[in-house]
Amino acid sequence: MHEDDMFQVTSLGDLIFFEKAIWRLANVLGEKYKLVPKFDDRNIGYAFTAWKRFISEQGGHNGNPIRQMFTVLVGATNILARWRVVTFTRRYDPENKITDRRAYVVRDYPAEILGLMFGASIYSNEVMVLGEQDPSCALNDHEVEKTAKLLRSQDLKPQEFRRRLRLKPASA
Repeated sequence: MHEDDMFQVTSLGDLIFFEKAIWRLANVLGEKYKLVPKFDDRNIGYAFTAWKRFISEQGGHNGNPIRQMFTVLVGATNILARWRVVTFTRRYDPENKITDRRAYVVRDYPAEILGLMFGASIYSNEVMVLGEQDPSCALNDHEVEKTAKLLRSQDLKPQEFRRRLRLKPASA
């Protein structure tokens, strides 16, 4: 497998690609918001086991492929949010003042934000593979924080997940 295929569901069945995807996303967040990621290798292992079990329970490609893709997205997001694979601390730097509110959201909801990014990365990859356009769109900071809070409380239902992240409905 090539590293460019990292966010294909089949690639994420390999522990090395799964870990690299987590490390890559966490490091991007850390760099952007001047935070230092700290990885919990044991929880990454537990999350990977949960991910493999979840994927095997999804069965074949019968039924509505769009609905199945959203099920995988919500599953990936919830698994990473549940297992708390990463935390963030501020970089030590006397000049490092956090002025971007999103940095606090990343610091306060690290696993949930990582889970959302992980799911969004799978979604983006799947849409690009299907030959459509780049699905990227900027999300309102308040919506991202509220979605992370719902993930933490485990009250985020698939329909709400799709609505909050502006994804097409599963019946499409």
